Amino acid sequence: MRKILLASTALVAVAGISAATAEVSISGNTAFGYSSWSDNVTDTATDGDNNNKFLSDTDLAASWSTTTDSGLAISVSYDIDADESGATISGDWGNLSWSDGADAQEVGQSDGLATTVVTTGTTSATYNGEEGIGGGTVAYSTSIAGVDFGIGVTNGGATSMADETSWGMGYSAEVGGGATVTLGYAAGSTSAEDTTDTTTSTDETSLNGSIAIGDITLGFARNTKKVEQNTPDNATDYISYEDYTSNNISVTYALSDTLSLNAESVAAKGDQGLANGTGLVTDYKYDRTSYGLDYTVTTGVALTASYSDYTESGGIGDGVTGTSTMVRLKVSF
Repeated sequence: MRKILLASTALVAVAGISAATAEVSISGNTAFGYSSWSDNVTDTATDGDNNNKFLSDTDLAASWSTTTDSGLAISVSYDIDADESGATISGDWGNLSWSDGADAQEVGQSDGLATTVVTTGTTSATYNGEEGIGGGTVAYSTSIAGVDFGIGVTNGGATSMADETSWGMGYSAEVGGGATVTLGYAAGSTSAEDTTDTTTSTDETSLNGSIAIGDITLGFARNTKKVEQNTPDNATDYISYEDYTSNNISVTYALSDTLSLNAESVAAKGDQGLANGTGLVTDYKYDRTSYGLDYTVTTGVALTASYSDYTESGGIGDGVTGTSTMVRLKVSF
């Protein structure tokens, strides 16, 4: 992270701030990797399918923070590559946050997983067990007796009635024997447009937690996702209907300060509505087992590798079955 000291300008033109200078931090990372896979998807030679690809990504962000004369803590961040910004004002009363990326509130959210994976190159599972709770563009959070609470809202805009609301709670404590236990619960819902009978509403939840004992950390999550039509035409009209549940577990073992091994399992299942409105498919399943390692080469340089075995069956369309391997080198600053 590089810090740049700026003289007092518009950055500190907030009422009550008397600091003569403001500290702006520039941070980011860049990563390069390689992924290969073998699956049941037919390769097309004319399209150049070869079941492997290079991976690359760069993130760059700027942040600024200060404290007003009245004791309010103010922080502002800007994701330069994504062109998204956010800010937080904090005091004894709690935290008020807003974010362009609709992730202003993240209390209680977790997948319960530990491995960085790239499962497929040309196809993806219909539902892979992740939680997709947004968090809102405006949020409020606070802590009461050691329990964190948060609520976030997103307005659909002037031409949409698909508003989003999310909330979460989290708790962390040290228990006998030197173990650290964390628990979280989050829920989010997006209302349906009321202009047609084919629009959908979405509800998602995540019950998750972790137990850390010495060098071993166990994680878990039970995530759900449900999508319903606004006003179905009849009892068998299930266009875009989805109802999924996923049980995720993971384990991480720190061999040293620089090397850790991890493994995880995803078991998702549920129902899908047929696109022609003739009923439900009730035997959708997605299972994945992944193994990985994280190695800190030196300060700011990390190597990640993973192997995954995944199977998707039932549901609408062809299932995806295969294995994948990923290696990535990431430099942070």
